[in-house]
Amino acid sequence: MELSVARGARPRQGACAFAEDARSKTNPGFYEASIDRFCEALLINQGRRDEAYRSYGLGAANGTTNLAIYRCLIRAYPERDPRQVLLDLIETRGDQGKWFAAAKDAGFFDIAIACAGAYGADPSTLVRAARDFQSKEPKFAATVALLALSSLLNGGGYDPRSSEANDALDYLVSASREIGAVGWALLELEKLAAQRCASGRELFQEVIKTMLSQLKSSETNFWLEAWQTEECWHSAALGFDKPPTRAPKSDNSYSPAAQQPAGQPE
Repeated sequence: MELSVARGARPRQGACAFAEDARSKTNPGFYEASIDRFCEALLINQGRRDEAYRSYGLGAANGTTNLAIYRCLIRAYPERDPRQVLLDLIETRGDQGKWFAAAKDAGFFDIAIACAGAYGADPSTLVRAARDFQSKEPKFAATVALLALSSLLNGGGYDPRSSEANDALDYLVSASREIGAVGWALLELEKLAAQRCASGRELFQEVIKTMLSQLKSSETNFWLEAWQTEECWHSAALGFDKPPTRAPKSDNSYSPAAQQPAGQPE
């Protein structure tokens, strides 16, 4: 009878058991990847693909980037749902913020937004994504630009430049205009301008305040509309929403139920 193995558990039969015993106890991590690949291939050859995937594949897949790791696993297990594979990788390997680019390039924008709002997401990467998607996926671009600004204010990124905040603001306004959500953008920027920022990030907040001052003059109609609807700006009727804290697994749509630090336009 075949042994049933849950995700993360290691099978203890035959060659796999021998390989497991060879793992170094004095030097953890030594030869770990080689053992994982050996056991994965062994189980696949035995027709135990699901066991191979869950016990070893998620850890054995390799690549120079998380996107490369994801694609490696998709090639190895073409029968599996690509979306679920990505979610499994995030759950197994952790560092959700580092999976933003992989989710974005795979076309799972709701998962990408959840990653963008997680610890470790690089604001520079978010700004570039907002630039690239401001026309073809403006809702996604606007949300990502706002999360980039939030990250910059809260200490994210390594030695970021003030120009990144300027760029994020430009992409946020451009994408918001595409979907008629400038009022939403102004409200969110007002919140960022009023919040406490991390030490040393005051310059980024000044950039936001300067842009707000300019927008209040040039986008008067949108600003008045935003304040008129402040009490219910996130209601479904108005078409504003919050991005998900975790990516829904059922489809590739934006979830209206969950919440993130920044809001999300419909």
